[in-house]
Amino acid sequence: MKKTLLALAVLGAVGAANAQTAIVIDGSIDTSIRNRAPAAGSNTTELVSNQRNTNYIGISGTENIGGGLKGIFQVRTGYGSDASTASSVGDQNVWLGLQGGFGTVKLGRDLTPQFLQVSAYSTFGTGFLNNRSSMNAGSVDARWNNSVQYVTPNLSGFGLQLMVAPRQETTLVAGANFTTAGYTAAQVAAFGVPMNARLTYGAGPLSAGLAVVRNGSAGPDTVWNLGGSYNFGVATLKAQFERDQNTGLAAGNKNAWLVGAEGAVPGTAIVLKAQYSKRNAATAVSPTEKAVGVGADYNLSKRTTAYLFWGKQDAAVGGLRDTVLGVRHAF
Repeated sequence: MKKTLLALAVLGAVGAANAQTAIVIDGSIDTSIRNRAPAAGSNTTELVSNQRNTNYIGISGTENIGGGLKGIFQVRTGYGSDASTASSVGDQNVWLGLQGGFGTVKLGRDLTPQFLQVSAYSTFGTGFLNNRSSMNAGSVDARWNNSVQYVTPNLSGFGLQLMVAPRQETTLVAGANFTTAGYTAAQVAAFGVPMNARLTYGAGPLSAGLAVVRNGSAGPDTVWNLGGSYNFGVATLKAQFERDQNTGLAAGNKNAWLVGAEGAVPGTAIVLKAQYSKRNAATAVSPTEKAVGVGADYNLSKRTTAYLFWGKQDAAVGGLRDTVLGVRHAF
């Protein structure tokens, strides 16, 4: 009898603990048919992933520790829905953190403030038409390994996100995050600690952000990105400008900008999109690059969207044209 009561007491304690913990399993699957027409070569039609959203399966959790403090974590793994893709568990995000009235602290691998900035003010996100390298303003590090970050709570519409990721390399061999190829030993030794920050503001129809990256994957450079959006009711206008002050390479500075808009067609489930971007790549191979895209989403439900995108990228060398018909489902 005593053993039974003890077992029931243990089960009750476990149940009470579990009641304070919330586990969420979610994900996204995005698959499309893409016709690509390169400037040189033959057209190709193939099944591809991640044109509208990135495929992933995620597990996240929150535990109430007490005193207004929460323990939080996330493990997010990417996968290919068009073909077999080698992925390791947590190849997208793996972090553990604490959250309270002071804000949020995370340790591990996570999306960078710069990536969140670029994707927030891009009409087509970060997948379509080699998006991060052509449709968007400049290039961007999507995630940093070995990172420590702090996110403030909402401060009357303002927010601040700070991330640092100490280099874990002792030679000229590139580490998991950062490229050292093309630099001398003295230059590598002079690299500072990589830092990534973003200041945001949002109130009503207005949203704005300023991101700065110091000593990212490209080496001893500083990248600034200023972006914003405004919802006019019938449509939302988005724009951003980026400047890469690359002090370590002869390529020099890079400037890039984009402007886009999206809006729902009244009385329908259709959302129209358009965007134009241009950048100075500051290299002898590709001094300028332009990209234009138009498309539409058709919201079949709250979680399932069909889409049709067309885009063209012009560059000094290369260039391509993509037509994409796909479906994205969130679960």
